Amino acid sequence: MQRRCKISYVIAFLIGLLVSFASSQQKAYDATLWRGGVLDTDVVKVGERSIRWEQAESSAITLSFERPRDWSGFSAISFWMHSKRATNSAFMLIISSENDRTEGGDYYFLRIKLDWTGWKHFLVPFREMGIAREPIGWQKIDRVTFTASGWGNNPNPEAVLHLDGFKVIRISEQKREGPSMSDEELFKSLDLDMPQLKAVREAVLKGDYTLAKRALAEHIRRRRWPRWFFDWRDHPFLGVKVPPPQADKNPEGWDYYHLFLTIDWDGWKRFRFKKEEFSPTRDPIGWSWIRYIMFSAVGWNLKPDPQTTLYLDEIRLVGKRGSVTICDFESESPPFEGVERTDEISKGGRFSGRWADHPVNPRIRCWKIPHDWSDFDYLEFWIYSEKATNSRLILVLDSDLPKPPRDAEDYVHKRFTWNYGNRPWTVQFEGRIDWSANPTEGEARTHLWNEALNRHFHFQKLAQAYWKTGYERYAEALAEQWMDWIKSNPPPLASSGNQAPGGCYAWQTLTTGIRLERTWPDALYRCLGSPAFTDEVVVTIMKSVADQARHLVKWPTSRNWLTEESMGLFTAGMLFPEFKDAKSWRHTAIERLYRQLDEEVYPDGMEDELAAGYNNWVVSNMCNLIERAKMNGLEDEIPTDFKEKLEKMFNYLLYAMMPNGAIPGLNDSGNADVRGLLMRGYRLFPHREDFLFGATLGEKGRRPEYTSYAFPYTGHYIMRSGWGRDAVYLLFDSGPFGSGHQHEDKLHFVLWAYGGQLVLDPGNYSYDRSRWRRYIITTPAHNTIMLDGKGQNRRRRRETWVRPKPWDKPKPQGDNALWVSEPSFDFARGRYESGYGDRNEIDVSHTRRILFVKPDYFIIQDTLTPADNAEHTYDSLFHLDTEEAILDERRLKVETKKDKGSNLAIIPLLDGDLKARIVKGERDPVQGWANHPWRPIPTAIYTKRGDGVIRFLYLLYPLREGERDPVLSLEPLPLRPSDASALAAVIRFSDGRVDYVLFNDSPGREVEFAGFTTKAEAMYVREDKEGEIRAKFETP
Repeated sequence: MQRRCKISYVIAFLIGLLVSFASSQQKAYDATLWRGGVLDTDVVKVGERSIRWEQAESSAITLSFERPRDWSGFSAISFWMHSKRATNSAFMLIISSENDRTEGGDYYFLRIKLDWTGWKHFLVPFREMGIAREPIGWQKIDRVTFTASGWGNNPNPEAVLHLDGFKVIRISEQKREGPSMSDEELFKSLDLDMPQLKAVREAVLKGDYTLAKRALAEHIRRRRWPRWFFDWRDHPFLGVKVPPPQADKNPEGWDYYHLFLTIDWDGWKRFRFKKEEFSPTRDPIGWSWIRYIMFSAVGWNLKPDPQTTLYLDEIRLVGKRGSVTICDFESESPPFEGVERTDEISKGGRFSGRWADHPVNPRIRCWKIPHDWSDFDYLEFWIYSEKATNSRLILVLDSDLPKPPRDAEDYVHKRFTWNYGNRPWTVQFEGRIDWSANPTEGEARTHLWNEALNRHFHFQKLAQAYWKTGYERYAEALAEQWMDWIKSNPPPLASSGNQAPGGCYAWQTLTTGIRLERTWPDALYRCLGSPAFTDEVVVTIMKSVADQARHLVKWPTSRNWLTEESMGLFTAGMLFPEFKDAKSWRHTAIERLYRQLDEEVYPDGMEDELAAGYNNWVVSNMCNLIERAKMNGLEDEIPTDFKEKLEKMFNYLLYAMMPNGAIPGLNDSGNADVRGLLMRGYRLFPHREDFLFGATLGEKGRRPEYTSYAFPYTGHYIMRSGWGRDAVYLLFDSGPFGSGHQHEDKLHFVLWAYGGQLVLDPGNYSYDRSRWRRYIITTPAHNTIMLDGKGQNRRRRRETWVRPKPWDKPKPQGDNALWVSEPSFDFARGRYESGYGDRNEIDVSHTRRILFVKPDYFIIQDTLTPADNAEHTYDSLFHLDTEEAILDERRLKVETKKDKGSNLAIIPLLDGDLKARIVKGERDPVQGWANHPWRPIPTAIYTKRGDGVIRFLYLLYPLREGERDPVLSLEPLPLRPSDASALAAVIRFSDGRVDYVLFNDSPGREVEFAGFTTKAEAMYVREDKEGEIRAKFETP
């Protein structure tokens, strides 16, 4: 009996110990503790009741604590959630840990997409949650909230959820490693019925995974399809003995042989140059080492001629012991970079190499050549010229040691430097790389540094260094870092990675897309032939590609992120068709991109973030899809009308571009050159010869049908005098805020004339916390008006971000813009009505009108209408692209002063208490700065103060180099009736002509000025010096 008691005691003790241990491993929170929902005993999973959350009735459910809870002994959150319907809306899990030292809420967060029905289990490690501001830590948890409001989300009335079994738990802290796939799982994921994988299948059936991996890696190396832009077998120095460093007699300079060619013939012409005919530059290593052949139309005082189109063929070296063909363009992948293989014309076989569009494609290069020319006497080739243009080219024979890309040696030694906030930030890693590292700090703290590290642009640099030099150390460093990244960064268990757990952006979906879309394929296809890329390396990369592709399938976002994610997913499916899911990856990617062209690109052609650089990235990726599909015979997978939908994006680039070939850098962007994109557009749409015109700045192609152009959905109104490089151009922005990368800049404009920018958009800045970033994205950095020192605030009014749908009408619904274009005049009007100040507390409506009197000058008129009777201060800003500007204190005229290039005179209408000043490089508050490069610029500021309606009027007169301002005066005119809601002025010029202009805030009401009568919103009349009317304009 005593023995039984002892046993019972021991059992009870062990049970108690287990219960105690279990309770220390988890902490559950009953459904009764939640507020905002309704208890439900019918739909349960693990408990007796759940909390029912109908978003139509409540936007959030909350678990609050009287005193903060200490969750530092746990490591994950576990809960079950039931969804009645997959609405594809989203909501947030917010875990608050308030910090009194910071403004705003401090919390951990997770975004959850409602894309399931029935029960779903969530296991969320703490380390995978995003961090907002500076939470105290998991030892102080104030409350837990599921909310469908805020963070870009809105409650979905169809969303009905049940929460059950919410608890915090302790899970194993043993560090996970990537990739997530075992060898067995990898081979199950492959289509082993592919004939090319026969050896892999046989090894798998034997259970010999080592042999199977060897066969798989060998297959990847050996295959010729799918194709990328280069092939490791074309490595120019594969098996070549590269001269040692001491062979370079002039390590600081470029050593080569050269001669010049003049295109003074048409048809075919044979060239045969002796080695002695080439002139040496500096100290070439010698004829025993020729690194590459290059033809160039730039440099050496050469100017590329857009009319020159050449076809190359039968390029060979000739010596006493015979000849060696370098390139005859008969192979599918000719070794000449920048040359298009074509069967339009040929000399020897069926194909030749076409070199066209020299301004966009100014040089061509061939690396895959015999590098020792000691036994050869001649270089021989044929060139066909479409016409004798008398342009000149240089033929270069590089005889220098390979020079790796800049920074490649740093990357070998794990030293990384990127510039943000106008300064470099460097980390030197000793041993393994910390992929969560980010040295940026203070107000310059930015996520961009860690993103750059994890996007693996340095993989491309190391691979290029290996390609250009043949030195194995670059491939070895690349393979080591690649394997380390995969091992150190397993896929997230329950999150998209966009919250950057621990500050690491390794699995951010945009970063993942960039890796799969470009940096990984580039590095892999250059280095597959290196001994460093062992079977294990190649197979591990394939496993990680699958992990990343699955991640992108699971966590789609939107806008430029989705475009890049989709191209990463498509590229993975294209380059690794061995995976069973490859076709599904491609299909998912194409479907997402196809949908974007309707849902996120406006009918007039700009992606709805309205940021030039990001828009161009989207256009480029859409082109990438078409081009890569064609390269690999996958065109049939793309919808037949995909190209048709894409054409509008090139149309925007054409009509929005400035005379220098760039579109203005609105929102988070700098001015973005679009000539290369327009050339790609022309190749996709050969009937659009106006795209070719834009790509070559008018040297080729057909002049666009229109001169000035309106984009009513984008809200950009383009005024131009013509399509020449000396044309006058203005873009007026009366569009929505944008879906992302927004700036508070409505009614802003930029101006270009006579070969130079005169009024600019200050561009973008590092995505950090600095005052410079705040300046760039807010109204002070833009050419519009501030109220009482405050800027516009559309960020708080989400309805202003994107045009309401449907987008099926010529003009968007609810738009308040007006556009009129005639041969001699352009007119645009826009209105801002969303308030000023941190809480939109200043209710003032701003109407801006711009009249372009072609081709000479612009009149800008602003009407400010407050909702109250208080006095307000109005500052009108003009950011000038110059180093110096002067202010005429009498006329308050501001004029830029450039010795070379065009200038601008800003002449205001002197009425009321108008004041003017020029600000340059102010730091507190920040004003008078621009980026690309970051520099102080003069900024003209015109100020009025008063109650009631306030009006400004200014004349902007672009001046050619050396031209003097011809405006003698700009004066107000009386109106009849005297209480008319209008403004009229007379402009007198030095040649005797007189211009009259009126702007009417109450169109439809008749107004008389200077003997003219109108009911129009705007009227303009020109009289010559004899008083004869020579031009007239009225809005409809």
